[in-house]
Amino acid sequence: MVSKEKTTIENKSGGKMSSEKFKKLGEKYWEYLMQENPVWATWLGDNRYNDKLGEMGPASRQRHKAKEETFLKELQTIERHTLSKKEKISYRILEQKLKETLEGYTHPDWEWDIKQLFGPHIRLMDLLEIHPLKTKKNYDDLLSRYEKMPKLFDEYMGDLKEGLKSGRVTPKVAYDRVLEQLKSFTALSILENPFSRPLKQFPKTISSPEQKKFLDQFEKAIREKVVPAYQKFYDFLQTEYKGKARNEVGVSAIPGGREYYNYQARVMTTTHLTPEALHQMGLDELQKNQEEMKEIASRLGHTGDLKSFQEKIKADPSNYFKDAKELIQFHKDALNRMEKALPDYFGTLPKIPFEIKEIDALKAVSSPAAYYYPPTEDGSRGGIFWMNTLKPTVWAKYSMQTLAFHEAIPGHHLQIALATEQKELPKFQRHMGFTAYIEGWAHYTERLADDMGLYSTEIDRFGMLMDQAWRAIRLVVDTGVHMLGWSRERALKFMAQTRTANEMEMNNEIDRYIVWPGQALAYKVGQCKFSDLRASAKEKMGNAFDLKKFHDTVLLTGPLPLTILEEVTHDWMDGKSKP
Repeated sequence: MVSKEKTTIENKSGGKMSSEKFKKLGEKYWEYLMQENPVWATWLGDNRYNDKLGEMGPASRQRHKAKEETFLKELQTIERHTLSKKEKISYRILEQKLKETLEGYTHPDWEWDIKQLFGPHIRLMDLLEIHPLKTKKNYDDLLSRYEKMPKLFDEYMGDLKEGLKSGRVTPKVAYDRVLEQLKSFTALSILENPFSRPLKQFPKTISSPEQKKFLDQFEKAIREKVVPAYQKFYDFLQTEYKGKARNEVGVSAIPGGREYYNYQARVMTTTHLTPEALHQMGLDELQKNQEEMKEIASRLGHTGDLKSFQEKIKADPSNYFKDAKELIQFHKDALNRMEKALPDYFGTLPKIPFEIKEIDALKAVSSPAAYYYPPTEDGSRGGIFWMNTLKPTVWAKYSMQTLAFHEAIPGHHLQIALATEQKELPKFQRHMGFTAYIEGWAHYTERLADDMGLYSTEIDRFGMLMDQAWRAIRLVVDTGVHMLGWSRERALKFMAQTRTANEMEMNNEIDRYIVWPGQALAYKVGQCKFSDLRASAKEKMGNAFDLKKFHDTVLLTGPLPLTILEEVTHDWMDGKSKP
């Protein structure tokens, strides 16, 4: 017979060993991610790999797959039951990420990966926003990256050539957009080229002779490496790929496409909801949103139907901006009001700041109204709220306050900066993320801002509800296009019946869904989970419910799969854990 005391000692000893083993594995896995994804490392402020771009192609994927299989096997040798409660959550997150990644190799999306939003031709330009330029080494590293671009494009085109053989090709709308982007890029002179921006102003740490040397070296690299790499890709699309892009916009049109979409739906929502169920969910949520919108229209004295009210406010010139300066100031004013109100609704707030920047004109043509970039790991560079100011007069004011709250605070920036600051959590848990959680939270905060009374007018509240409906529309349109065989025209028609938006936004949005199957599903699914959990907690806890503590509970563990988020929140409701 074994004594209880001995068993307890052995359990503690085994738990400590498992904990140390798990911690080391997590660190080793993160180091692997940074080595293999050097541009992501730069984004996070890890500058050890700033002279590298990473690799594409079959050899790279084979190496990654072997390494990730090894990580998963090693993870599964750890006795999970001996870990602490927080470690068990981290374990499950890592296991889910590894399994999703390994399953992803069975769906060769790299074979049709031509995207106007974040193809390599765009991601490489994004480097210029985050690569540090303070020292001579920083410039040497960037020069090294310029010189590696031809190899990266060759590997990328090699994957696309395999897609031509297998019948997995990009939709024509993406092909046309990327071709136009490349045409604009290749027409630029060396001085106009975005890759010459780092040469416009050198830091004081670089002497005049060194500046002259860098000017010569970078000009040569841009002329002999960067521009030819982009030109080669442009020529490839104009010749070998010409006439090969598919007319069907849905991914189900390619071999294995339906299976791929089912996989994407699971990964993006972290649920097992079928595309059919998600489609119906979108229709149901849209109807709820429209009923709320009708109530506001009625209170404002409108006697016609909802669509006529939408057209009425869309046609009102006072609902639009005069220029980019007014557009940006409008967002700053809304976010200043929000910042003052946050302490009444959140127990913990991030210290890392954010800034508003304008999207480069070359990218803005195919970009949404705004998007967010996370800060570095150490907070030395804050988050960035990117705004599309290409055509400021076409953006309706009534949709802009909700956009600011979604992208910055209390949406993406608050959540991501707060997760970044939880240094006791593994880095993979803080930074890898789950789309349904991240986008669901940002979408949830649009409603939260209404609870906080921060929409200026009833028309601004109406705009918030239109954006709520927009995310419901995404469920309908994304599943319609990729699983039900909808054409682009049918999707646009459905969107036009239910939303007022300018032509550029509507076209950019539908083309975003087309090239990013499943991502649009995450918003409404995630928001509903946050809202349902809050309602459940309020009902169960009664007067003991504290909204600040609820927010701390759902935020301070970092981004989670929705299933784990639900468990964490129920533990708090039941008094089994504290935020």
